[in-house]
Amino acid sequence: MHIHRIRLERGLSQENFAHELEMHRAYVGSIERAEQTVTLKTLGPLAARLGVDPADLIRPIG
Repeated sequence: MHIHRIRLERGLSQENFAHELEMHRAYVGSIERAEQTVTLKTLGPLAARLGVDPADLIRPIG
């Protein structure tokens, strides 16, 4: 996922990003490391806060 890269480009710390989304920081970290399966319910708010289309977050890296 591209969440980590985009979050850093936006100058957001993982802790602040998680807080804004009302998620636990460890959960956001596990999403960024692809250790968690992300539901559409979760993907929408992540994309909205980052200002990107949800599809941009799940495109293959490379």
